[in-house]
Amino acid sequence: MKSLLYQCLVCLLLCSAVSARAAETSQQTVSVHPEQVQLSGKRARQQLLVTGLNNKQSIDRTRDGQYQSDQPAVVQVTSAGVIEPVSNGTATVTVTDGAVKIKVPVVVKDFDKQTLIDFERDVHPLFSRFSCNGGSCHGKQRGQGGFQLSMFAFDPEFDYGALTKESRGRRASPLAPDQSLVLLKGAGKIPHGGGKKLPEGSKYYNIMEQWIAEGATRSVAEAPKLVKISAEPTERIMQPKTKQQMVVTAFYSDGSTRDVTDLAEYMSSESVYVSVDEHGLVTAGSLMGEASIMARYMGNFASLNVTV
Repeated sequence: MKSLLYQCLVCLLLCSAVSARAAETSQQTVSVHPEQVQLSGKRARQQLLVTGLNNKQSIDRTRDGQYQSDQPAVVQVTSAGVIEPVSNGTATVTVTDGAVKIKVPVVVKDFDKQTLIDFERDVHPLFSRFSCNGGSCHGKQRGQGGFQLSMFAFDPEFDYGALTKESRGRRASPLAPDQSLVLLKGAGKIPHGGGKKLPEGSKYYNIMEQWIAEGATRSVAEAPKLVKISAEPTERIMQPKTKQQMVVTAFYSDGSTRDVTDLAEYMSSESVYVSVDEHGLVTAGSLMGEASIMARYMGNFASLNVTV
């Protein structure tokens, strides 16, 4: 009799636990940011941010979701939720998280349009992206190896001159782009104290090489100016050992926007509590505390405040 009663109690507890988990699942909602995507040009990209809301607490689901493009010939999407254009057209990216499916409409335009590389928009950010202009490298007072950049891209004019006019023009040589020192050293073809930053054939190597081949011009006529940047999310309460993707967006004077998540530079105010990598992926440590994650892009700042 006691054995039967014990079994009934165990069964009741198990049923309660299952019901609780089912209720918890039913209370969870999932959202995707941005809700729709427009990509302009072949160099555009968009990092998606997938967020689950469980019992009023936001939880990052970006790395847990699955992504599928219904038109792979128009856009492709990585396992990390980055949408990249392949050709002009429209497509739908489906984000699947458990039983939830969310469709994100995508429009690609101007993919075949021949646009010149702009120094401030496309090239200058790379020196921050790869920490070339930091205080321990070319950004220090006397530079490094005779090559000095302004600290954290503060002075684009100074940096342009250092890149194109000094060292007898060998750093960026339009007559022989692949022999430019910035590419030879960046690709590790000749000794470079900073190591290999621009592997030959990589996306950013190709951008730098194309800019040099086009004449290494200062700026493209009527190119829009950067106004500000924003970061999503701006606040998060995270559990220890969990992750949170950031999305950084640049806003320009012509009203256009651009995802610069992969071009921004990130820093944690308290890395013992929260760390961040070069892709804006935040990781909470095992200790409880607070930290601010700063995203910096071309002299503009945005932040995410985290409580673990």
